Amino acid sequence: MKKFASAIELYGQAIEACPNEPAYYTNRAIAYLKVDNFEFAMNDCKQALNINPKFAKAYNRMSKCHIALGNLKDASIILQKSIELDPAN
Repeated sequence: MKKFASAIELYGQAIEACPNEPAYYTNRAIAYLKVDNFEFAMNDCKQALNINPKFAKAYNRMSKCHIALGNLKDASIILQKSIELDPAN
């Protein structure tokens, strides 16, 4: 757990330094997922998509948030978007 808390902090610093890099948000989102903070993870995915609406990894991670929250229909729809954008992901 400690390594995920550290990752969240470090990605937060990276976001402060470069707020327009969507990968920093999705990387922090996966750390939030690992500590069961699904709301923060979802918000980071949304922020990544605000920066780059075609960032497939953000849709992929957002679908994981929906699965964790029990929103399977939403997860399926969002995962399909990820697959459309990057079938290899």
